[in-house]
Amino acid sequence: MSKPLKVYLAGPDVFRSDAKEYGDRLKTICEEHGVQGLYPADMEIDHNSLEPFGVAKSIFEANVELIHECDAVIANITPFRGPNMDVGTAFEIGYASALGKLIIGYTEDNRDFLEKAADFFSDELRERNGEWFDPDSNRIENFGLPENLMISCAVTDVVDDFEAAVNLLVTIRREIDDLF
Repeated sequence: MSKPLKVYLAGPDVFRSDAKEYGDRLKTICEEHGVQGLYPADMEIDHNSLEPFGVAKSIFEANVELIHECDAVIANITPFRGPNMDVGTAFEIGYASALGKLIIGYTEDNRDFLEKAADFFSDELRERNGEWFDPDSNRIENFGLPENLMISCAVTDVVDDFEAAVNLLVTIRREIDDLF
């Protein structure tokens, strides 16, 4: 393998009460595979000298810079606060995709999105002519994908856990290196 891969570790894990320790575990797994993990919660931002919007803007800019700096993104797309993934992670995937970065997703809930929505809305989903609708009569995607089609099509693959995502990334990198 040529130079070590830098991978942005996207996901709602930064909201965990043990975010720093959890991020350290993710970075250790990366290191064990010869990859450098870039974890957003590692950034030093002075929350005391900035107004709330200034803090938010600093976090945004730092995350965008890390995405530019990385070779690839591994994104936790596990449902977060509902049947869908974290919206910030969705932005990061879209941004990385626009930059042409390799993106691998992982989720603890690999069911297709319709199943997740059915669980979330309980008995409130309605079927009409083979299509499913939420309680507000909005159509529910039913492509057999684990997340919205824009996310599922932006990632190279979705695997069951973080280490599997790192392994897939390393395998893809090895295959690319073998071509050249």
